[in-house]
Amino acid sequence: MTTPHFAMVDLPFEGELRWGTRTAAALRDESTADPAGGVRVFYGAASRDIEEPTRQDLAAGAYTLLQMPSFKRHVHVFARASSSRKHYWLLWEGKNQLREVEHAQLAQTFTAIHAFQGTSKTSFRKALIEVSPTRAGTDPTPFLDQLIKRLNVLVVGGTSISHVVHLPATLVIGRASDPQDDAGVQSFRESLLELDWPDSQAVGRQLGSTGSGAESRVSRERTAGTLFGVWAGRTRGGHRHPSFQFLPSGSVNPRLPELLDALARQPGLTPAVDKTGWERAFWLYQPRGRLSAQALALRAAAPAQVRADPARFAALDTAARTPAEVFASDPQAVIDLARDDAAALVPPDASPDASAEVAVAHG
Repeated sequence: MTTPHFAMVDLPFEGELRWGTRTAAALRDESTADPAGGVRVFYGAASRDIEEPTRQDLAAGAYTLLQMPSFKRHVHVFARASSSRKHYWLLWEGKNQLREVEHAQLAQTFTAIHAFQGTSKTSFRKALIEVSPTRAGTDPTPFLDQLIKRLNVLVVGGTSISHVVHLPATLVIGRASDPQDDAGVQSFRESLLELDWPDSQAVGRQLGSTGSGAESRVSRERTAGTLFGVWAGRTRGGHRHPSFQFLPSGSVNPRLPELLDALARQPGLTPAVDKTGWERAFWLYQPRGRLSAQALALRAAAPAQVRADPARFAALDTAARTPAEVFASDPQAVIDLARDDAAALVPPDASPDASAEVAVAHG
């Protein structure tokens, strides 16, 4: 029986970019990651040799993944979390779907990835991403930006790789000449606008106002933090208002101000910093494993209940869900998640204005 190999792009925060193949057993050995920290992306089954066209495709896939706002946010939160965790695993399942994978689940996850044979662009439907920050508390953004610039030379600039490379052999990619626009952010923004959220006039009528008073009321509600909207641009209806915040009656969920307050504790998610609302929208529409049906049920259950009927809990759906998806049925779970994210980013002894100070420092 042939041992399956997985195609890998190794992107250390410091040093050279590398291509190669690994077995599942070797991939689960976290000690093989670069001690200086970095990102490794593992794709589906691969032959022992990775030729140039495939390397180009692998680089293009990694280039896209690193620019996803959900990936950046995962890394940003993890880097400020517990220093006892040296590695963080994320499973990409297409589009903007990212979810955390525990180390104990890696074997099963690699099996799922291997089912997607090949490493051409058309087979990039799953990938496993390993992140190993240099140290807890270090802002990973500059490192990620530098990786994106270096990958840009290969993906956009067409840099050629003239020979097959196996780890631990290394391949050096030059610098990008100019920073690139974050295409991943723009793509995700467009996908959210396609949900056709109501504009200010529609929301005003929905809340019982008419005529010019409808838009004025909605503007006041947004400013007061009792309604949430994003700026879509004048040609696309001005402000748009995500549907998750509305009850079936059309009124606003009374827990929304509490959620917006919790989000405002995070760097970059205050109304003063996130003037267009898009950073908060990205947070609200990113799948989170902690919000799966199984995770919420286990969180709410007493240990004795789980021990008494483990099969019932095991049968619950483990698919990650977005905060926007869960807010209507379990607003407290979403509010708790926002508060916990903030706690991971802002020291517990920080002043009330700490999140704003951090946001300015990172700006």
